[in-house]
Amino acid sequence: MPTRARPPFAPLANPGLTAKHLDVDGLLAVTSFRAGEPRVLTPEPGTDPVEEVFPSPAAELRLSRLHSTGTPTRVDLPAAPQILLCTAGHARLHARDGRRLDLYPGRSAYLHPTGEPVHLTGAGADLFRATTGD
Repeated sequence: MPTRARPPFAPLANPGLTAKHLDVDGLLAVTSFRAGEPRVLTPEPGTDPVEEVFPSPAAELRLSRLHSTGTPTRVDLPAAPQILLCTAGHARLHARDGRRLDLYPGRSAYLHPTGEPVHLTGAGADLFRATTGD
């Protein structure tokens, strides 16, 4: 499933369909009208055994994919806000305080920047994680 994450400034370059002021000069300054092939990112092994990291040309963005194996896996979280998006399977996140959250395809979760690990269970689930860069 194609996944797209945008850096924080992206909404400024995405004027949408609503009636509002549009800074044409500002939009043209950050827009390129050149055709080209999309750059497909190949993931690299991450710090957790279930994680693959996609190298990003934007230093402020870190995108990775977590693949659950059925064995409970500790996932260390950065001390930064992050979003998890489930694209396949069923995943369950277990917090240290006993809270649990089930994610199914199309569902997402916002994780506060506590830096505390969570445990991931559920065989065959794919979760994309977007957070700030290192």
